[in-house]
Amino acid sequence: MSNLPLLASAYAVFLALVAALFTVVSRWQRPTAAWPHTELPRFRAVLARTLLVLAGLVLFVTALRHGTEPTSLASLGAAALVVAAVAWRVAG
Repeated sequence: MSNLPLLASAYAVFLALVAALFTVVSRWQRPTAAWPHTELPRFRAVLARTLLVLAGLVLFVTALRHGTEPTSLASLGAAALVVAAVAWRVAG
């Protein structure tokens, strides 16, 4: 068994946590009247969704390449659940 699925799972969870942080910061920041600052929450939301798509893509490609190993599927499945939970929270 290689350590690549475990590394990919950890990387996907890291991307999901960064996406959650972007979402929390964009909801927490008070809007100001200046033009560039009013667009920051929307920019962070788009960046969070992009990171979640990247995390899902990493998990999907790793599952395709290492799908025969049961332990790798377990770690990839757990990471996919974390990414899906964060995506549900970001979308809502």
